[in-house]
Amino acid sequence: MAERFRCTKQVGVLKAKHGMPASDPAREEQQIARLMRLAEDADLDPVFAEKWFNFVVAEVIRHHRSAAEQPAAD
Repeated sequence: MAERFRCTKQVGVLKAKHGMPASDPAREEQQIARLMRLAEDADLDPVFAEKWFNFVVAEVIRHHRSAAEQPAAD
């Protein structure tokens, strides 16, 4: 998780630099559908998997928005 968040912070900086939005709802929906299929195939609760995903994505979006609020580094 720590490595993922280090990477997503870097992505947030790049998104901010290029004027991209912090979230991509269409991509998130695709990922939720994929994750739910994987959860079902693994005999896991797909509702829990979606809740976990939503929690992680919300934190990533928070990081991206925070990066967008920082002054641009030259």
